[in-house]
Amino acid sequence: MPTIVTRTIGTSRDYSSLQAWSDAAPLDLTTTRSNTCGSGSTTSAVVLDSGANSTTNDFYKSLTITIAGEERLILSYVAATRTATIGSLNGSAATFTSAPSSGVAYTINDVIWKGILYKEGAGTNGEWTLSARVTCYGANHTTDATRYIWLTAAPGASFSDNPNKLTNALAYNAANGVAVRMTGTEKVFELANGITFRFTGLQIQGKTAQPLYAFNAGGLVTVENCIVYMPDANEAVYLPQARYVNSLFYSAALVVTCTADSSFYASTLYTTSTTTPVINTVGAGALIYDCAFFGGNAVSSSTSFMTASNNATNQASVGFGTANQVGLTAASQFQSVTPGSEDFRVRTGAALINNGIRQQVYTSDLDIVGSARSTTTPTIGAWEFGAITYTYARPTSDITTQWTPSTGTDHFALIDETTANDADYIFATAGGQTDEVKLAAMTAPKSGTSVDVQYRVQGVSGGGKVTLSLVCNTTVIATDAIRSFDGDYVLTVAPATWAAVTDWSNMRLRFVSSI
Repeated sequence: MPTIVTRTIGTSRDYSSLQAWSDAAPLDLTTTRSNTCGSGSTTSAVVLDSGANSTTNDFYKSLTITIAGEERLILSYVAATRTATIGSLNGSAATFTSAPSSGVAYTINDVIWKGILYKEGAGTNGEWTLSARVTCYGANHTTDATRYIWLTAAPGASFSDNPNKLTNALAYNAANGVAVRMTGTEKVFELANGITFRFTGLQIQGKTAQPLYAFNAGGLVTVENCIVYMPDANEAVYLPQARYVNSLFYSAALVVTCTADSSFYASTLYTTSTTTPVINTVGAGALIYDCAFFGGNAVSSSTSFMTASNNATNQASVGFGTANQVGLTAASQFQSVTPGSEDFRVRTGAALINNGIRQQVYTSDLDIVGSARSTTTPTIGAWEFGAITYTYARPTSDITTQWTPSTGTDHFALIDETTANDADYIFATAGGQTDEVKLAAMTAPKSGTSVDVQYRVQGVSGGGKVTLSLVCNTTVIATDAIRSFDGDYVLTVAPATWAAVTDWSNMRLRFVSSI
């Protein structure tokens, strides 16, 4: 198994910038070096002969090296002298059993070069703002499916770790997690040809009015659980060989250029353009499942060679595969596609819901923010809309008791029935009286769903009126219209309104009388 070499990126971390990390990233990932170990001794210092190793001082740090059959941990590396200080595998200083001599071959373990990006950029909300592209050349790399260069959000720092991830709009927002935004006239990431890269848990945005890429590469690239927004890109992503999983891409133009070696799983791709396809694909063998393609003048410029099913689009036809949803309207599938206030969470009643096919090998049965996907009928696109479970919170105690109970002293007990019972009730005797009851504790509703408050007004004499409010602690969340006649009523509280709730264990109903 490859060794994961982790380097943190942020204030007072291993690297203070993305570029510094990428400059150090070209490790030699080959299993065995063709060059040899230099002269050594029984001390912990070993000189490595190859000039190719003359790079940053922590080039080899945390890797293991095997010389003359003995495996040791590299504690540090000095580029100027090409000297590696070695220790035992537990990290303490050590010497060889016998001194290595000049010409002894050495082996460095397979590695994954992993950059962990903290929310510590110089921009607002820790956003990383770039005036020049991040370039990873990887000249000395031998990479493959198990050895690669990896950039990811630090633990707890991704938008998918945000405590409000289910209610936050699914769109680029540096306040929600690690974000990288280009401010200069550049691509965001320039990746070397022939090298394998992986990006996870990141938000990436290009510069407005600058038609360049978020990613540009000729190697194999995996983009997982990422949000990519390119306001005016000709092509948001140019990755001829790529795997896209649980990711959101939205752009004002062509979204993705790829080849037969690319695959798409449970991702959402959206463009405001009406003159370009969403993806530009050539060749045979592309794999496309559970993806939502909206905008453009077609899903793809090439439709003859793809293996696909269970995709969705606003177009009259996906153009490939089976079990597709077609002729949809983006505004009826997502919370918002309004420019500047996009929210690609799936709406209640969307055709995307329950029309996917399981892709657990790639998605691990999770969506873009880590919510569990259905293992039988997942939602198409990056966001999983789970089946709605209806829960009820009925009155459990009294808070304010200015109204009059029809019997007894407990007000809440007279209005907590499952089926309306007009034999017991509470009533006001004058205007301006308040009665408030506490509701049973509940959990936050499923993202995108509404909260309904159902109540009944019995006949009111003397022209009285009543106004109902839903309250959290002492904060009014929503208030219904004034009611002055018999009837059953429902106060519907939209997701954007109930997002103000801070404590679902302290919800209340407040009734106020008026004349």
